[in-house]
Amino acid sequence: MFDDLLREELAMVDIDAAMGEEGHASATTVGVVHPVNGASVTVDDHGRIDLFTVGPIGLRFDPRSGKLLILARQIELWCESVYLNGQRVNLTEVN
Repeated sequence: MFDDLLREELAMVDIDAAMGEEGHASATTVGVVHPVNGASVTVDDHGRIDLFTVGPIGLRFDPRSGKLLILARQIELWCESVYLNGQRVNLTEVN
């Protein structure tokens, strides 16, 4: 279920096939893919930046939607305080 949701949300493509021999995903998208572990970084013409590892674990910065997508089966935050929409989140009440 998680993988299906992931593919739907990210519209995942086969990065290796998209990269081809030229070292970029298309004429307008630039990026690199590690040849051994498959980790990738891509930047498109709209300024969207994708950073992904195999797993999948990754980040997507999308200036068009104003979203930062954090993708992982589990996320750990180590910080003194967290703010959402300008409001401090009470971490002592989180289990």
